[in-house]
Amino acid sequence: MPLNPAIAHWLAGQIAEKNKDNVSAEREYRAFIAASHSSARSWVELAIFYRHIGRLTEMEEALRHVEAAPVDQAESLIDAASVLLKAGRDLPLAVRILRRYLTAPVERGPAFKAHEMLGQLLEKQGDRAGAAEEYRAALALARSYKGAQEGLKRVSR
Repeated sequence: MPLNPAIAHWLAGQIAEKNKDNVSAEREYRAFIAASHSSARSWVELAIFYRHIGRLTEMEEALRHVEAAPVDQAESLIDAASVLLKAGRDLPLAVRILRRYLTAPVERGPAFKAHEMLGQLLEKQGDRAGAAEEYRAALALARSYKGAQEGLKRVSR
């Protein structure tokens, strides 16, 4: 705890969650948020916890904070969008979060995954042209990426 309070609270939350102590887990994840100065990663971890216990409204609320939170780990934005996509909740928020990720300096490798996920989100919202554009962007970075190839085929029919 004295060396890194934020990580200590996150770890305590993980342990409490594993022990099915949801009250303590939620308290520790909220302490993680406070200790990390409301970092994107901390909000994502709270959202994942809420998803695990079926509190989807609170999951979405936590992920809304990610939109403006300081980004301590860029992949937190991809994780946030992925949680929303998997839960089938607030897809426009997931799109905004991924666009935030792609406008920041990101590594080439993870960017193709973000474009592919953005394609999925736009496809689910009925924006076939936008989805095709994102799948093409993914393929421009990783031309043999199957997910983007399959997605492009789906929206091009």
